[in-house]
Amino acid sequence: MTRPLFWSLILLSASAIGPAAYAQQTQDAAPTPANTPTAVAPAAAPPASATSAPTASPAPRDISNLPTVSATTLKKARDAGYRMKVRHNAVVFCKKVTETGTRFTTDVCMDENQLAQVLMREQAQRDEMANRSTCTGCSGK
Repeated sequence: MTRPLFWSLILLSASAIGPAAYAQQTQDAAPTPANTPTAVAPAAAPPASATSAPTASPAPRDISNLPTVSATTLKKARDAGYRMKVRHNAVVFCKKVTETGTRFTTDVCMDENQLAQVLMREQAQRDEMANRSTCTGCSGK
């Protein structure tokens, strides 16, 4: 009879402490008027969106200095599941890969030269597997 009483007290104390700890975290994260550096705008001022252009859209990216990618490389990359991205003013090809033993996907990115090497290696592996399946009675060259 003491065991159920013990667990009910544990459950009651956990339910009482949980919301208080959560409320304390949200109060710390919420900005207070004393902590905010900007002053409150007067009520008579017009809204900012009516007087100025919206700033939500990012500035257009300058693509004139990016290296060009050949159409055949782009087609091979798309066929292999890679997408072209621009990172640090360089063209990279990225593919979402799931690592063995986990369900999390990560982006694997590489430049054009690395992509060409990976595509050649994958094609060589496909060719080797195709030759093995057609030559079942071969001596093993």
